[in-house]
Amino acid sequence: MSAIEITPAFTDPRLRSGVTQTNRDRFPLPGLTFSTSNGVSVALVGASRAALALEIGAEPDQLQFMRQVHGATVVRIDHCIPPPEADALITNVPGIVLCATIADCCAVLLYDADHQAVAAVHSGWRGTQANIVAAAVQAMSEAYGSDPCHLAAFLSPCASVDRYEVGDDVAAFFPDHIRRTDDGTTFFDNHAAIRSALEGTGIPASHIVADPTCTMIDPRYHSHRREGGAAGRGVGFIGIR
Repeated sequence: MSAIEITPAFTDPRLRSGVTQTNRDRFPLPGLTFSTSNGVSVALVGASRAALALEIGAEPDQLQFMRQVHGATVVRIDHCIPPPEADALITNVPGIVLCATIADCCAVLLYDADHQAVAAVHSGWRGTQANIVAAAVQAMSEAYGSDPCHLAAFLSPCASVDRYEVGDDVAAFFPDHIRRTDDGTTFFDNHAAIRSALEGTGIPASHIVADPTCTMIDPRYHSHRREGGAAGRGVGFIGIR
């Protein structure tokens, strides 16, 4: 049995990539978690980072995090630095593992096999509305010569259209990606909105894979909407070996 359970992303052996699960049978509540938000101890976050690094054959100081603000800032990482304020990181440096923390938002992992470059993107509804994925694709193109036609994308489990209830203010941003029930309740399909944005950059639909698991339903994943202040934070991660 592996030390921790991880949902795989890309199968390319040149990558380390995936999405962490809560692993609550192996870690104290809230489980494997990567943020001190909600009163989580620094020690538990450190143990979580060490466990992830060990599982993927990296060192904890190779895990590159960011201070996510639900915006559209992309930061290029050429060596590990203190977490920058951003919602997307890109790199082509082997050994660095880019991490996007999630608990209902979507982690979008991008891979350019031709230029051996990657991105980790955090996209909740605000990031999706700001088109953070397009900003990340553009940054990869400018920095590494990435051609969107050759990029691959993986969308992590997130709050699904079956459960992601939103108000009219949010729904107004996404007229093509909402579902209304007979009782007037409105649900948002973040995966569909992100997929549309990725295709808009030129990434072929066949190059986009989305894990349909709903974090609000599946206890293997952290969910702020399900657990509120008790929720931990998982990560979507990607790095070149």
